[in-house]
Amino acid sequence: MTVFVDGHVHLKDRATLLAALDELVGANAAKFRGAASVWPDGDATGPAKWSIEINDWNGNTTTAQLGDHLVLTYGRLLKLTDAEYLALEV
Repeated sequence: MTVFVDGHVHLKDRATLLAALDELVGANAAKFRGAASVWPDGDATGPAKWSIEINDWNGNTTTAQLGDHLVLTYGRLLKLTDAEYLALEV
């Protein structure tokens, strides 16, 4: 089953973030390339920061972190912050 079931995915946890990366670059490797990054936050006693960077075949780059939303529309990948996405639902 696709994580982009309606063209949108909320990167609410690292499993969803990695599933989105896997879906985009797995079967669509001719269209998308990407990588995940993980780094400590502050003094490294808290949870790690996670992000993904996706590059498409046209040279566009999208970088998203946990909590962001990815929207796949017309072959383009857009990143929205949680506040931006919630503002669209009104």
